[in-house]
Amino acid sequence: MITFTSPEMLICLLLLLPMCGLAAASLRKAVARRTWPTRCSLYIHSLMVVALSCALAGMQFVTSTSDRSVIFLLDRSDSVSSEQQTRAEAYVRQALSELPPAAQAGIVVFGQHALIERLPTHDRSLDRLAARPDKAATNIAEAIRLGLALLPVGGQRRLVLLSDGAANTGDAEQAARLAAARGVPIEVVSLSRHSDGLDVQMSGLSLPPATRVGQRLRMIVNTTATAATPAELTISDNGTPVLRQQVNVAAGSDRLEVQLPAADAAFHRYEAELVASADVRPQNNSAETFTLVSGQPAILLVEGAPGEASTLQSALVAAQLRVVTVAAAAMPTSMIALSKFDAVALVNVPLRDLPAAAAALLPSYVHDLGHGLAMIGGNNAFGAGGYLGSPIEAALPVDMDLKSRQQQLDVSVVVVIDVSGSMAFEEQGIRKVHLAATGAARIAAQLRDSDEITVIPFDNVSQGVIGPRPGSQRQQIIADLNQIHTAGSGITMHDALNEASFYLNASAKPVRHLITITDGDDSRQKEGSDALVRRLNQAGITVTSVALGKGADVPFLKQIAQIGGGRFFLAERAAEIPDILLAETQLIVRPFLEEGRFAPQGLRGSSQASGSSILHGITQLPDISGYVATTPKASAQVLLRTPQDDPLLAVWQYGLGRSMAWTSDLKGQWAGDLVRSHEFPTLAAQMLDWLLPLPGASRLSMTVQRSGNQVALLAHADDGGRPQTGLRLAGEIYAADGTAKTLALSEHTPGTYSMATIDLPPGIYQIQLLATQANGELFAAAGGGFVIPHSREYSDSVDQRDHLRELAAVTGGRENPPPAAVYDATVVSQPVPQDLAPWLLWLTLGLLVVDVALRRLIFWRRT
Repeated sequence: MITFTSPEMLICLLLLLPMCGLAAASLRKAVARRTWPTRCSLYIHSLMVVALSCALAGMQFVTSTSDRSVIFLLDRSDSVSSEQQTRAEAYVRQALSELPPAAQAGIVVFGQHALIERLPTHDRSLDRLAARPDKAATNIAEAIRLGLALLPVGGQRRLVLLSDGAANTGDAEQAARLAAARGVPIEVVSLSRHSDGLDVQMSGLSLPPATRVGQRLRMIVNTTATAATPAELTISDNGTPVLRQQVNVAAGSDRLEVQLPAADAAFHRYEAELVASADVRPQNNSAETFTLVSGQPAILLVEGAPGEASTLQSALVAAQLRVVTVAAAAMPTSMIALSKFDAVALVNVPLRDLPAAAAALLPSYVHDLGHGLAMIGGNNAFGAGGYLGSPIEAALPVDMDLKSRQQQLDVSVVVVIDVSGSMAFEEQGIRKVHLAATGAARIAAQLRDSDEITVIPFDNVSQGVIGPRPGSQRQQIIADLNQIHTAGSGITMHDALNEASFYLNASAKPVRHLITITDGDDSRQKEGSDALVRRLNQAGITVTSVALGKGADVPFLKQIAQIGGGRFFLAERAAEIPDILLAETQLIVRPFLEEGRFAPQGLRGSSQASGSSILHGITQLPDISGYVATTPKASAQVLLRTPQDDPLLAVWQYGLGRSMAWTSDLKGQWAGDLVRSHEFPTLAAQMLDWLLPLPGASRLSMTVQRSGNQVALLAHADDGGRPQTGLRLAGEIYAADGTAKTLALSEHTPGTYSMATIDLPPGIYQIQLLATQANGELFAAAGGGFVIPHSREYSDSVDQRDHLRELAAVTGGRENPPPAAVYDATVVSQPVPQDLAPWLLWLTLGLLVVDVALRRLIFWRRT
């Protein structure tokens, strides 16, 4: 049968038409005795055109054959156990012993690369396998391609793949499609991946890629073992062992966690090795990772009262964090000063004590600069500290408004305002009594319509009582408060408290509260006041005392608040009174403080808690006796809850940074058992660890893109969100042995720079990258690292028989055929083509010689 590989080239035969036309014209002009040379030349030229056209069209003579050819592809990689390799070799020997006379067989052995063990022959014997491929990987694709190349042309052809199917390099599916296109089926013989005995392998190693000096380095080691066994775990830092301990590896998949020693500021290469005495495959017992440790982080603790943050400070210092503690009034008020700290913790700080500029900076400090913010509870924090509706509330993971609470109880508030002569003094042009009245007006503005308020201006007698009036009349109440003025020389406290008790006892509201606003050095008639306040408290009435300025009466006023079960406030300046009373009203109208002993919920059986590094290693916390009620925001993560389902510990991501809310205290009033427990240092350190931003260059970021051993680097430069163009980016990649490779990145989109892909061997690599402007000034620097893992040959433990079935299905092959069946005449015999093009070219050349001879010799002699 004649076929053509390029039949479209037969169009060249159309050249015969003009040739015949020219020849016909010549014959008409020629005399009779000279027509035969012209005819002879036409025949030769026509035959030459036909021969050349057929040669260009790939003319073939196709014959059929019954020859059979089989190539065995034998997997000799390390993932196949020695027992299975022996089984595969026995399969091939048996198949060869049953080789039919008209068949031939060859052998390819492969690991990371494929090698020819035996060319296709009729020999039925097999000596010891001589080819030694690299066993560190499995390249089924290369084995298939080499097997296809060894198969002769035509006949019944097969590939027999003996493997575990764990291809980890090359594209086996693409190679199988090539075999299918050539009509060559792949028969597969599945080999098991299970080792001959105990196999302990390190299947994964993880460590934060960047950390700070003082932060705890916790390494997670994932293992897989065929049986439970003791082993020795050794971890080396830059080649020096830093930890060696005995561990128990469980059967199947297991997860070990180890605490690494503190590391200095540098790039650290860690290698972990697991050694078990009976392990038959030690090649898979090690892994590498890295971390970049930068300078010691700085924490700013802002405390609401002296000593409030002492327990937290001690725990953080013990965790090797740099801690600075300041009073609320001394908190930095510029972003430059605040940015020197990686995280800020407000420890029971009321909003009124914070400088307004500092409070306004905190949301941007977290959201835009990526720093951390924590609010630690107490009776002056969260809603009780006046943060409801403040900018700081927006940055925290909890809302101060108690949205989940049922309808609150109605409140009756009585405010006693000192209108004695000392309250006539001015601060910045405003009389103290007017500031006290403004504070009372803020109380009225916060009340609900169903609440009521009574204001008693008092010196030695009341000076025009306002109320009792419902909250719905707040505008009239505020207008009346603006009319308050000073009168006598001092306030008689017992009479004032006695008159206030009359209104409170007469009220039917479930919640009754008394607030006194007096000069700290002008109270008279103190005798009997404490007994009167005690009776009020026994009747369910609470008393809060606000002292304006330091003076001899401050201890008395503080004692009144303690007996009355309320709070005491010392206002250094009268201007502080409105904010104090606003916070106090929020606490009354919305009872933020919840007291009563309870166990924190969420440590056990909580997927959220178990997934947080904050609670790592903490399985139990002591009981807590109080907290500030809040409402978690929708995207916040509540790690610990109270029995009322309120947040005890909540966190969230706020822009580039993180914030945290701990709603109990850390000074001992509510969480005394906790701060005295051995869990507290760990909890405190891990809370602040979580808040710390990851170190790195903010103006230059880089991403390592890896495929196998191929590595490319992508960098992005921006300044305040604006891509920076025209930079020169260069750097170095450092290997573990100290050798370096120079990098040069080019800009391909505005602000984005990339480099050509490079090939690197397995190992840990450090990157240092510098970006310079056109004038030579440094724009930014960035550092990092990446790991090119060793071959997956030793770590893949999943059964890959499905992969082998897919290769067989693509090509129409079978799974696990008997050795003798590989020669079955079930494959479509491929015809054997004989290429005729060379012969046609020789024919054309011969005709050319004949044509020349006729023209130059015979024709010349007759002329």
